Amino acid sequence: YNPETGEYEQGTFEVVAVPCYASFMNKGKQFEEYGSRDKEIIIVRFNHDVPLFDKAELKGKFYRVLEETQVKDKKAFRLERVAE
Repeated sequence: YNPETGEYEQGTFEVVAVPCYASFMNKGKQFEEYGSRDKEIIIVRFNHDVPLFDKAELKGKFYRVLEETQVKDKKAFRLERVAE
């Protein structure tokens, strides 16, 4: 939605394949940090800098970024599954 024109506009995006290590967040830790065990939250780690992103696709499932974090010396993101 563009508030200047009052119209919905088609956005543009770029699909970039980036190698990562992905793992599911433990349900106990998930409840402790987010107050729910019902969400599907994964942690993805990268060995190098990655372009900023707000959505990701992994094995046909779509995720949105919850937060950026650091795991040891690697950049990591916590992602929550969404319907798309």
